[in-house]
Amino acid sequence: LGMYLTGEIYNGGYGKTLRMYGLEKSNDRGYDRDIVLHGAWYVSEDFMKMINPKTKEPYQRIGVSWGCPAVSTAVAKKIIPLLQ
Repeated sequence: LGMYLTGEIYNGGYGKTLRMYGLEKSNDRGYDRDIVLHGAWYVSEDFMKMINPKTKEPYQRIGVSWGCPAVSTAVAKKIIPLLQ
């Protein structure tokens, strides 16, 4: 939660990734915790249609990024350079 300042771009596990610096008490450890903006394969309609092996039903939602803002890979290619 809170405002972030965008930082440098690097190639991470999901491709181009944008570092973020938390500017408020609620997020001032964001950089240290590697909270970054990245694209992800699980932010897609294909993932939403995948069958959950536990329930045997489609997920009907995007995946979980463990705290980082994640967007589709197509959106990441466009938005990361703009936000930097």
